[in-house]
Order: sequence, then C-alpha cells, then structure tokens
Amino acid sequence: MQLNPHFTFDRFVITPGAAVAHRACWAFAETRPTAPRLIGLYGRPGVGKTHLLHSIGNAVIDRAPATHLALKTAEELRDEFVRALRQDRLDERRREYRQLDVLLIDDLHVLGGRPDTQSEIARTLISCLESGVRIACAGMSTPAQVKALSTPLKSLPNSRFIGIKSPTLQALRRILRSSSVADGLAIPAMAL
Repeated sequence: MQLNPHFTFDRFVITPGAAVAHRACWAFAETRPTAPRLIGLYGRPGVGKTHLLHSIGNAVIDRAPATHLALKTAEELRDEFVRALRQDRLDERRREYRQLDVLLIDDLHVLGGRPDTQSEIARTLISCLESGVRIACAGMSTPAQVKALSTPLKSLPNSRFIGIKSPTLQALRRILRSSSVADGLAIPAMAL
C-alpha cells in the first residue's frame, strides 16, 4: 500500500469528534517524547482514520526521508504472516518488521473473528515495539471486537487507543468544501 500524498495534516479538517485523534497523531508524527509509541484509532467509516494514518506517514517521511516506514492493510499483514507460517519463515518476517522505524496498519477490523491470527500479529507487534518500532493502526472495530490483538497492546506502557466520532452535518460540509477547494473543484454553496 502506498502513502496517499493528498492525505496530510494540513488537509485534514479537524472536527470535534476527531480533534483528540488529530493531536495524538500529530504528536506521534513529530516524535514528541510525550507521544505514545502505539496509537490505535477506531471509528465508523469516513471519520478520518485512514487520512490520519497517511498524514502520519507523509509527515514522518517529509521530516526524515530515510525513515524505514511500512504502510500495510491488516489483510496484507495477515496474508504475509500466513505465507511466512506455511514457508516456515515466521521468524524472518518478524525480524523484517523489527527493522522498521514506523509501521502503519489500516483496516484492523479485518482481523475480527480471527483470534489465532490476532494473537500471532499481537506477538509480532509487541516484539516490534520492544525493538523501538513505533506503530499506528486504525480500524472500524472497537478494541473489544479485536480483543486478542488489542488487549495485549492496550496493556503496554505508552499506548493509546482513540475513538473518533462521526462528524456533524456542518462538519461534513466543511470537509467537502475543503476537499473540493484543495482539488480545484468549485461546488456551489447550494449543493453543499
């Protein structure tokens, strides 16, 4: 998965329901000492989770182009681990992830209902965090719905899980207006 260059912090419309997540992601991207080393974002579709993940990635790369960063969907991660398990290369795969500086994982909810996979990925992510890798992930599910993954991660020091609430109609209009202006489109006020 590639970083979307249009998903940046300056193009993110901060709504009341996403303000806390925006601040935490900004701090994570700036590598502030007080920032969590693990951030989990969750909420309904369209609340800005993916935009914030890409914003982190774009900001980190802009600040330090040599950063070893990977952006994966949970499905890609799961498929990689299944292949590695079948090929008896699980330790090798874990070592590769521990070499990263930042790991971004989207669509974590895909792992819901797969406790064995969640447990395996949780062990790998914990190992990554212990090696100094910073991790940000996002999904539609609440942490309780991916319990085998989120429970061990939430218990780690310096981790934070943040729910993002759906934007109001007024906020949706601001988002649409901002996106259309950024893309060079003129949407009449009546249409908004």
